[in-house]
Amino acid sequence: VYMADGISSPVSIGTYTLIPAHKAEVKKGLTLQVAAFKDKKFADELTAELKTKGYPAYSVIGTSSENITYYKVRVGFFQERAEAENMIKKIKEENLDAIIVNTVIEE
Repeated sequence: VYMADGISSPVSIGTYTLIPAHKAEVKKGLTLQVAAFKDKKFADELTAELKTKGYPAYSVIGTSSENITYYKVRVGFFQERAEAENMIKKIKEENLDAIIVNTVIEE
């Protein structure tokens, strides 16, 4: 048995078994989606602008049911809906809109 990075479950190779080097902790919560772009450049620019203003912004890649790639700009990670709603008020002060979406993160 050997530990390996880059795998999420045990893998057998001949007489050897590789196991994940660490087990990720999964957390469920909420985040705000501020925008979704087909062009990564726009998502990167908005993410950088929000970070400059002190928001915990990040982007994720998603694919629509029509197989179109979108670059989604998101802000924060919240355990409580009230926290997310308070952040929406701040985001609106930046002349942006946002929706609350469920999210899962691995640490």
